[in-house]
Amino acid sequence: MMLLNIWSLVGALCTLLFKLRSCEAFIVNDKKRSGHKYCSTRTMLSKKKHHIHRKTLLWMSDEGISPSYNSIKNTDDENSGLMDLQNVVGLSDTELKRIVSRVPEVKTYSAITTKKCLTLLMERLSLSTEEIKKKIVLRLPQVLGYNYIVDIEPSLTLLQQRLALEDDELKSLILKCPQIIGLNFEKDIWPKVISVQSKLGLDNLVDTKKEILQKPALLDVPVRGAAGGKKKTN
Repeated sequence: MMLLNIWSLVGALCTLLFKLRSCEAFIVNDKKRSGHKYCSTRTMLSKKKHHIHRKTLLWMSDEGISPSYNSIKNTDDENSGLMDLQNVVGLSDTELKRIVSRVPEVKTYSAITTKKCLTLLMERLSLSTEEIKKKIVLRLPQVLGYNYIVDIEPSLTLLQQRLALEDDELKSLILKCPQIIGLNFEKDIWPKVISVQSKLGLDNLVDTKKEILQKPALLDVPVRGAAGGKKKTN
């Protein structure tokens, strides 16, 4: 009788052990399945994120936008600089856009240098704000990047002295032919004066001056940027 009870107890223990093992195997398999689903989901999200990032980069590339922080910062700085220039000169949005399309380097110009240059030029030639804008800046945007003391004053002084120009004559000549501003006098301007004298068969500078004042286009001087000259940005 006792032996029978022992065997019954062993049988019950074996049954319990079998059930415990089955339960453990189910838990392990469930964890594996869950892990697989998690890994699949993570992989899918990673691929989707990469796809979105790639599409974003392609869009930025098509739009000419650099994704780097420095490029974004530089763009902000350029826009800020252009706004400063616009305020200094009193340009409309349309006028500013036209200038930038003609002279893209204007985006690198210093508003402080520009303001100083235009102020000194206005004083030198007794120009109004309307004249400096319409007769000079809109016709010669490069002037926004010039340094008055280095690039403009020396040539204006020599031009006035050599042709014996009165202040109002110098002003009239510059307003009619603004590309004179920023050119080197000895290299770019004076040879043109001599050429006019020679072509017209004149034997003195007095008559040459009269002809130039009546028709400044005779000088045929180049714009500094188009002549291969350098531009000042600070």
